[in-house]
Amino acid sequence: MEITNKVKSYNTQSQQLHLHVQSPSKRLNKWYHGKDLVHFHHNATETGDYEVCATADAGLRAVRVLLTIAGMDQKLAGEYLEKTQKIDEHIKSMALSSQFRQYTIRRDTKLQDINKSYIDTFSTVQTLAMIACAFVQVFTLKRFFRTDPTKIRI
Repeated sequence: MEITNKVKSYNTQSQQLHLHVQSPSKRLNKWYHGKDLVHFHHNATETGDYEVCATADAGLRAVRVLLTIAGMDQKLAGEYLEKTQKIDEHIKSMALSSQFRQYTIRRDTKLQDINKSYIDTFSTVQTLAMIACAFVQVFTLKRFFRTDPTKIRI
């Protein structure tokens, strides 16, 4: 397992920081030094408790530091990377599918607008035809039942 330790100072500038790391068997017993940031990377082969100590040369001032300890197993990291890539592929697939659906919706909306004008035109023509047919029927029925007083015999 790989171990990464970082110490970073926040409320001061040009602060001398020290990081001490000691392995369980004490084979690894080192001090690391840096200004505002100390970085340590190690491939942990021993099991047990590692000792980590961070200090700063600040005198009587208070120094705010951030200690980051991260352990990473390469096998698990590879599995997580594969899973993350699969999730990324699924998200991209969903995004493309959503874009296609939006395109289809826009196309269908345009088609409905075009069809709406055809339907309006057809409805207007049909209404005018029905009104004309009604006038013809009324005229025909009136003519059929019309009486001529000169032709009436009693």
